Amino acid sequence: ALRCELVTPIQDGRKLVAPAGTPVTARIVELSRIYGRSPSVLLAFRLETLDLDGTVRTFAARAKRAPPAAGAGVRMVLPDPKGNLRIKSGLKSKWITGE
Repeated sequence: ALRCELVTPIQDGRKLVAPAGTPVTARIVELSRIYGRSPSVLLAFRLETLDLDGTVRTFAARAKRAPPAAGAGVRMVLPDPKGNLRIKSGLKSKWITGE
């Protein structure tokens, strides 16, 4: 599991559903090393839950760049030329909720 947080709020029209800073849990669904001229790591994950004031709720979201039929996860290819990738806090991705 990955611990994340919303950078921007989730809104339904003018109604606030989840404020920025809301804790989110994501699940790693794929992790693999890519060898070759540009060594890298493929990281795929999906968002699973929001923690709204102590109440954990599942929710649906998909990566903004992915078409609706592509599923709920995001795949990132991260350069790793030295073979010792460490993902620093602050990695950002964009998602669409409620479709």
